[in-house]
Amino acid sequence: MTRIGKHPAGARTKRRWEILLLVSVFAVPGLILLPVVHLRTGFTASLRTKSIQFRTSAGQGKSVGLFNSDTALELTIERFDRIESLEGTAPARIVNPSGQASVTFLGAQLRSLDVQQALQISLEADDGRLSMAIEPLRSDRDTIATVLTGGEAQFSCNECVVEGADGKPIPLESIFKVKPRTWAVYVKKDSRLHVQLRAMKGRIPAESKIRLARNSDVTFDQEGQSAIAGADGEVQITGVDRKPLKLKEGQSLVLGRLEGDPREEDPEIERLEPEATSIRVDLRGSSDSILLNKSNQAATLAEYLTSQKPLATYFSTVALIGCTILTILTRLKLIKPKD
Repeated sequence: MTRIGKHPAGARTKRRWEILLLVSVFAVPGLILLPVVHLRTGFTASLRTKSIQFRTSAGQGKSVGLFNSDTALELTIERFDRIESLEGTAPARIVNPSGQASVTFLGAQLRSLDVQQALQISLEADDGRLSMAIEPLRSDRDTIATVLTGGEAQFSCNECVVEGADGKPIPLESIFKVKPRTWAVYVKKDSRLHVQLRAMKGRIPAESKIRLARNSDVTFDQEGQSAIAGADGEVQITGVDRKPLKLKEGQSLVLGRLEGDPREEDPEIERLEPEATSIRVDLRGSSDSILLNKSNQAATLAEYLTSQKPLATYFSTVALIGCTILTILTRLKLIKPKD
């Protein structure tokens, strides 16, 4: 008696193996290519910008300041908690009772804007002046900057109070009885310190080797408006045989989730040079999100490989590789085509 409708056990096992092989033909290339969609790429960026926002790393090594120099400055400080000097027999303290006070030193030197601590910093250049907004990310109890005033320095104050050691008000002119005098600047709690710098002669000296916090962003943006100045900016994606991405006048740029290049290092601003109406920036690191104009027009390696259509190209590439392998296996008779 003949049995109908049953396959031998060996045939069923072979069919299962063929199905598993068929799935693997597409699954293996898919798993291999998946990281490309979110691939972190090394880059170098060189550009002029009106504004830049970044976050510093807490471990700066030998670089412990930002724009610290012997250059005589017109230095205006706002939104501070207090500015105090405990030197000599005539200690003094400038307080900000209203929160709206403004202090200007003429001929002062910025001696230590401390980036050993983690800071969120925004820089903006305009008409020879460099404006900084500085926010401590861990503690507002530490000195955020020190200022040196010498024999030629002048001082003006708006809505502030100058106190002596006993906490009583003292005349403004008395604070320069001690020369030179070093002032420690403290920021108000949950606030950003605002500082404006203008060199009395020449330009503010360039700064270099500023280490940035890992997994932070660097944004070239000015109150939601484009910040890139000039037509000579570019972003070079390292390891890609392609011309640098040229940045246009008026574009915005976001370098997201930064890491070092190599990965174990911190990302770094290699040079930060204030100019008359812009800031020259050279930056190095790696990122998996490089966005122009805060849109999805990314410039990462994944986007180069996928022509601005990462998912569509990813699936079509997996399908092409899978079909090619499937054809080869069929011709080798490792998979039997259906009749």
